[in-house]
Amino acid sequence: MARLLKAILFMSLVFYLFSCEKHTLLGPNPTVETGLSFTEEKLLLSSGEYIYRQSCNVETKDAKALHFAYKITTLKAEPLPGFSTDAEGWLIFAGFGIWTFDSQLSIDFTSVQGKIEDLITGVQVKIKHSDGQIEELESSFKSSRLISSWIEVSFSSGAQVPAGLEFPMKESIGDIYVDGMYAHHFMYRLNILNEALDVIQAGSWYSSIDSPDIRKVHLSLNTTPALNFNAPGTFTQFECYVVSRTGVEQDGPTSIYFQVVEGNQPVALIYPQTFLGQGQYHYSIVNDTPAYMINPIPPNGDRHNREFWTSNYGLEAINSQDFKLHLRWGYSGQYGNISFNGDLVVTNNPFDREMNHVLNPSGINYHGHITAFWLRLDGAPFPAQAQFFNPQIITDSEGNSWLRVANFNDNCRHCILQNLDSGNHVVELKVEDLQGVLSETAQKIFNLYAYKTPQQRSGILVIDGSPNNPNNSPEAFVDAFYTAVTPTAWGPVNQADLSVIASGKISSVALQNYRAVLMHSDNPSTGMDLRAQVDALEIYLGNQGNLIWSGTSQMANRLGDIPPDFRTSRLGISNLGGISTISSFSHSFFINAIGQMGLDDIPLNLSYPFNPMVNVRQGFSSLTLFDPSLNLDWLYAFGCKPVDHPTFPPTQEQYDLYSSKYVTYKYENNGSSVVVFGFPLSYMEQTPVANSLNTLFDDILGNSVAQRRNK
Repeated sequence: MARLLKAILFMSLVFYLFSCEKHTLLGPNPTVETGLSFTEEKLLLSSGEYIYRQSCNVETKDAKALHFAYKITTLKAEPLPGFSTDAEGWLIFAGFGIWTFDSQLSIDFTSVQGKIEDLITGVQVKIKHSDGQIEELESSFKSSRLISSWIEVSFSSGAQVPAGLEFPMKESIGDIYVDGMYAHHFMYRLNILNEALDVIQAGSWYSSIDSPDIRKVHLSLNTTPALNFNAPGTFTQFECYVVSRTGVEQDGPTSIYFQVVEGNQPVALIYPQTFLGQGQYHYSIVNDTPAYMINPIPPNGDRHNREFWTSNYGLEAINSQDFKLHLRWGYSGQYGNISFNGDLVVTNNPFDREMNHVLNPSGINYHGHITAFWLRLDGAPFPAQAQFFNPQIITDSEGNSWLRVANFNDNCRHCILQNLDSGNHVVELKVEDLQGVLSETAQKIFNLYAYKTPQQRSGILVIDGSPNNPNNSPEAFVDAFYTAVTPTAWGPVNQADLSVIASGKISSVALQNYRAVLMHSDNPSTGMDLRAQVDALEIYLGNQGNLIWSGTSQMANRLGDIPPDFRTSRLGISNLGGISTISSFSHSFFINAIGQMGLDDIPLNLSYPFNPMVNVRQGFSSLTLFDPSLNLDWLYAFGCKPVDHPTFPPTQEQYDLYSSKYVTYKYENNGSSVVVFGFPLSYMEQTPVANSLNTLFDDILGNSVAQRRNK
């Protein structure tokens, strides 16, 4: 009996051990791995519509799992057609309640006029394992077709970057059209990779919903997560995926990897192209400059914004109560254009397209992001403007105070300053990148000069616009000639050579110091660029300035190049048809300027001419001629060779034509006087020229000719 009892107990123990399956005494229960995956299809219909089929797949290694239950969230939050649910929202399957043997659930949605009006946005699943345990899983629907994303950075995977980056993230909508499929936010994280690009440290996921812009994430050494410098042989990976406004998520993240390195610094720029001014004595009437084509300040009639004059002493302008300074600042790499082969080329010209690259001092794009601008004016924090975003007074490491302006939008990168005092001014700029690294200081130095009234002016300025040529305009001779013939009775006589001024433009600041200006362009082969001088002359002559201009046949071309309003109002030429030239060597008939209104004649220098053609032809042939129909005050007429002249005489017809023309006139307008010689004074005899200039300067500065005319 005892032996039978022992046998029964032994068999019971064996049965118990085997009936417990995995719950054995030999070790812990193994983990059953489960998860959800999603698939989707677009099935075209003959009607032109389509079926969008969404499937949820339960993946488990428990081969004996018996039952699954599903709870579906949809866009419309309504029961699915053909399904009913229990009180908790679990789908009911006929004959089984909420439980089914199927590990996959597929639901079809048919488009209406090409658009899907409802779809699965989320899934909950219960899994009843073979041991009776119930596991619950939950997930948003993950789609690779409805929505995806890309990272819009300026570098490729593997690039070296700074410890401060901006990651713009963009969603891409697929070919299943559903309302609300745009991004609600992006999820992102940072991972560390080894040289084989394996993840050796996975980061935590963060949401861009907390960012000012859900489509941009700024990361640096001080953010969470932090963008730390990479150890040798490692990379940082930025991963992201998009979550739509419907709750559907991108299936699988988008990523890029890079190395975070030290040593990069931005470059600050105060753009010279838009360092402009506008005021009573500072504007432009030339209509093809960048400042005219793109007006950051509204134009004032036909007077437009202009760049400062560049003299040998720096940037300068004449100040006025209405003077406005326009500034635009930024950083190297901000602007550029596209080359013929499609490459982006940095120009640092604010009139080109905005590229937003960030270059270091070596001109290399280090893929940074500029977060703020530090500004100073005349050694103090820049005046805060209403348009600036979050301006703050901040002190640098040297104890200097700056105005820090966040780089929020374009209004933080330009302004207009008014009520500036006359004198020297300095604008300083530093730019700060996302690393917290500051650039070296960029600066613009400019001078605003007080306006001088005619009573405050003294002397005569001689402007040399005659390029040197040993045969046509020898520099030493021409300079000495004008020094000798210019009167000193009205104050000091100073010289300004356009060829040694970097910009090639005379400044209105220089002109306003003088009672009169004597401008000469006596080289017949090369005329002076009058367009470059128009702005300064416009301001000078518009404020009771006085000008005597000597030129050649090139003068006629230059008069045709300049703006009509300047030519008419300042020079008195209302009709270009009344201007002609003589320029052929075979027509070297000019030998004398015949004085009008009591002025003495001015003979051509035939005794010792420096021009060989004058010597050979015994006459001159490069003049601008004025027709009597212009009705100007004529000072000198064309003195022509007689038809019986022994050396290359004119025909009677030529004599009659040229003798009917004038070569010098005077024009007055609102207290300003202009005398224009259509022939080069340096080709004439010196003493008669000196006498003529003495008389003419007396006239325009003291009215002696007017007095003589009334006698």
